[in-house]
Amino acid sequence: MKNKKDSKKNLLILAGIVAVGFVFMILVIANPENKAIAKEKDRLEQAEKQVIDAIATGNTKLAKALLVQMRWQYEASTVGGIEEVNKLRQTWRNKRAEYLILIGENPEDYMINDGEGERKSLKDQWRELVGE
Repeated sequence: MKNKKDSKKNLLILAGIVAVGFVFMILVIANPENKAIAKEKDRLEQAEKQVIDAIATGNTKLAKALLVQMRWQYEASTVGGIEEVNKLRQTWRNKRAEYLILIGENPEDYMINDGEGERKSLKDQWRELVGE
């Protein structure tokens, strides 16, 4: 009888440890990743507003330069985060291409490497797109 009580007690302790570990992982790993993803989304939305304003005023040179900033830059470290980031990276790549088409440019001439192979710095991308 005492053995069954000890075994139930040990099982409860183990379940408690697992629960605490799970909560720790959510708070320490997943939550900061979600905040970083949200921050990157906000940055890109601000860049998109600037691109729209530049296009509206007819300043295509500025719009092309701003499109350099519309590149997903945050790299996730969790499995769920990596999947979400890959989708968002593609979404922003598509938006960049659509804006280039809108201003009369061929997106293939301006596609910037997004996570595949060697990356160019923002400064190099700026020079490539604007020619300065």
